[in-house]
Amino acid sequence: GSPNGLNGPNGLLFGPDGGLYVTTQGSVAANGQPDFSAGFPSQVLRYDITTGVGDVFISQPEPLFGFISFLGLATGPEDGNLYVSDFANGLRRYDFTTGNEIGVFDTNYTGSFANTSNRIGSLAFGPDKDLYTVGFDFTLAGNPGTLLKFDVNSGERTIVAGNQPTLERPIGLVFRPEASSVPEPFLSTALLAVGLAGISLKRHQAH
Repeated sequence: GSPNGLNGPNGLLFGPDGGLYVTTQGSVAANGQPDFSAGFPSQVLRYDITTGVGDVFISQPEPLFGFISFLGLATGPEDGNLYVSDFANGLRRYDFTTGNEIGVFDTNYTGSFANTSNRIGSLAFGPDKDLYTVGFDFTLAGNPGTLLKFDVNSGERTIVAGNQPTLERPIGLVFRPEASSVPEPFLSTALLAVGLAGISLKRHQAH
């Protein structure tokens, strides 16, 4: 690993400029395990796919709950902004031209904003143009998952399905291209949520 390098890469997204954007969690591999001892930051990097040259598009922000671990990336279908999920909590919105932060959506559904027992996975925009993410409560047996959605214009948060025991420790989600309407939670295959007990994410459960 090296400062501002691909230290624990997570999400990938091609931006409107043709660049490849990558989130990193700030870890390096040591004996098959993630090692955070070097203190590398969690960032969003941008790469020119022609030259392979990369730079830091978004530096690590101030954490909401003790640490930052960027995961998913998505482009707003209406505003063209960049949305980034943070495993520690929160969905961050950035100007996709300047990289400046516009705001943070509160994903803490298990406690006050000063204390949380949930973590957040990746994110995706649905056919209704609302922003969806998955989370799980790491204090409960089986880490039951929850599906959240946000109206990015009003900031309103809705729990679509809460503490689902069949959705164990979800990390990813995706809408199938043929989905034409928002499905009822877990009653349609149009929305697929993926649960991964990712080794690289286990480190944070103790926080």
